[in-house]
Amino acid sequence: PCGGGGTIPETVLVPDVTGLNEYEARQVLQEAGLNAVAGLYVFSDAANPGVVLTQSPLSGVEVSYGATVMLQISRGRSPLALSDGDILNILYDQFDRLDLDKDKRLSLAEAIGKDGLPGMTVETFNRLDLNRDGYLTKFELEQYLQVGGAFSCLRRMFMKNLISTAAGDLLMAGLGLALLAAAGTIRRT
Repeated sequence: PCGGGGTIPETVLVPDVTGLNEYEARQVLQEAGLNAVAGLYVFSDAANPGVVLTQSPLSGVEVSYGATVMLQISRGRSPLALSDGDILNILYDQFDRLDLDKDKRLSLAEAIGKDGLPGMTVETFNRLDLNRDGYLTKFELEQYLQVGGAFSCLRRMFMKNLISTAAGDLLMAGLGLALLAAAGTIRRT
């Protein structure tokens, strides 16, 4: 009926955009007939800020024309690197501190309290409660972190808290050093 232009393909192969900056990646995906969404911005010691670290679906996968490709974008080097093991240890320490009745599980009230687990909400608690018994165990937390890939989210939360704490500690240390220096000057005179 209408003449002219070509037909739009039903499916396309996802191009590899890892290693490109976000702008270039979006252009390449748009030219392939795909939409790009920046899913996560994460710290990376391996890539400069703005560089695509991973993509989903992966390159070479056949998808519908117009499908969405999620991009994980580097925020650059982490100002305070915490390993997954460090995060797990911090989380376990907090778990033990919050487990007021020492039954090795956290109720919703214990997990969300004033000094509860970082980022914990009712929705998150319910998602973590794998056996739906109304309590969280260390095993459930670890499973969620391993399978759910939540380490980077927790790392950001811990970094924010640690940076605030470290700033306060540095201020106190600076005041202490200033007092020591003043005391040393007074002794000399």
